[in-house]
Amino acid sequence: MTQVYLPRENMSARTILIDSAEKLREMRKELVKESTLAIDTEFHSERRYFPELMLVQIANSAGDVWIVDPKTVPMKALGEALRTAVLITHGGQQDIRIFHQDLQLRPSKLFDTQIAAGFLGHRYPLNLQVLCDKILGLDISKVETLTDWSKRPLSENQIRYAADDARVLFPLYTELMKQIEERDVAEHMWKACAEMVEQQLLPPSSGLSWIHWGVAETLNIDAQRVLTNLLEWREETAVRQNQSANYILPRSILLYLAKAQPQSVKEIQNRRVHPTFLKRYGKKVIKVIKDGLQDTDEFLLPTPEQKERTEVLKLWVNIFAKEVCIAPTLLLPKDILEGITLHGVSILQSWRRELMLQRLKAFLRGQEFIVIENGKAVLRQGTSKA
Repeated sequence: MTQVYLPRENMSARTILIDSAEKLREMRKELVKESTLAIDTEFHSERRYFPELMLVQIANSAGDVWIVDPKTVPMKALGEALRTAVLITHGGQQDIRIFHQDLQLRPSKLFDTQIAAGFLGHRYPLNLQVLCDKILGLDISKVETLTDWSKRPLSENQIRYAADDARVLFPLYTELMKQIEERDVAEHMWKACAEMVEQQLLPPSSGLSWIHWGVAETLNIDAQRVLTNLLEWREETAVRQNQSANYILPRSILLYLAKAQPQSVKEIQNRRVHPTFLKRYGKKVIKVIKDGLQDTDEFLLPTPEQKERTEVLKLWVNIFAKEVCIAPTLLLPKDILEGITLHGVSILQSWRRELMLQRLKAFLRGQEFIVIENGKAVLRQGTSKA
């Protein structure tokens, strides 16, 4: 079993609170010597568009953890100290955005434990508590998950919880990397981690998100145009106000407005729309709706036949995923599945293209097919005689 550096098991491992410029300078001297560091964050995102960073926890291979308080030290200086290290994260999508937003940091190389576990056939995504149990046989506490990280001073329990979340990432990295190399999938795994960094730093594209909603096919062309405009306006407003987009205008109200297409503030009034919203945004929303009705945009929605093909592709990838021992939701996420249905296999890029392009082409040409053998669905090459 991999040794796990937790405070109660390794008393020599340090937990250091960084809450002054002097302590930050001392920490940076130690960090620049490290080629690999585990990093975790605590933040509050409720009703905010931009999450508010509360803590950054950094661990080294010896089990030392530095807990950096963003309220007392400059985050840009911390980002500079982390610029060249391999960073270990768990489910790092939000962390990556926070690194960029608060630390002005774009990781040069990132290892995400969720992605690595997915390349070993574990469910993707898998939460930290379950992953620690599966990989390390370790039961970690999550009692402080919903704690108020904005309060100062931090309690001993908060400090221990925050430190353990970062400290446990190194033994996870060690064991996962060992298994990744044994299975010879390291190259694909590193590419998938780099892909996650790229995706999280792309500007949001919210206007057409409704196309993937279950109700999309019930919307007529006018409703589609109005909804697109409303989503774009909501996103812009959320950024400007630093508020959750859903807090400004929930999906249910968006759909109501897109379908009803009211032409005056008075027509919007109903028990589901708060008077404060009408007072603040009512006139603007009416203008957005009217502009949407003047648009001429057309939208490519999947046909019933295309949806059926997507389901067949989903069945294929579930079987192929077992064959290569990689989580199916990591191999072909929903957006890529739907993209293949609409645009063909040419949209496959990077490690996915290398791993499955030829096999998927063979399946789509009828040169590979699904059969049931011993009660299990498997893929076979050739021409189906069924």
